[in-house]
Amino acid sequence: MRERIIVRLTATPEQSAQRQACVLQAGREMGAGRSERRALNAQWDERVMTLLENGDWAGIEGISEDEIVREGGGSAHETRNWIAAFAAASGRALTVRLRWYRAIPELIAGFGVMLRVG
Repeated sequence: MRERIIVRLTATPEQSAQRQACVLQAGREMGAGRSERRALNAQWDERVMTLLENGDWAGIEGISEDEIVREGGGSAHETRNWIAAFAAASGRALTVRLRWYRAIPELIAGFGVMLRVG
């Protein structure tokens, strides 16, 4: 996998099908509570969303990289994306008109939406 990413090799159809089957099985296992993967951390996701909604950059800056990886788990990269997106919106508190979050273990992901004005 690492070489394929670095060298930009395209997966064969067989490799893609095998990876997809593995991901689907992992989602079934997580949804059934039989997974060895770490469970989603909805409280972590909600905490980060609240800090961002409030423009609490001191709170965001207080989160270490280790904490992001430990608490955000497999979705730690998404935490970084949210922080970058809000920082690009000038780093100030924004009026959030709609906030929605749902952990969906079968998809091995939590989904959050924040619609804002400001």
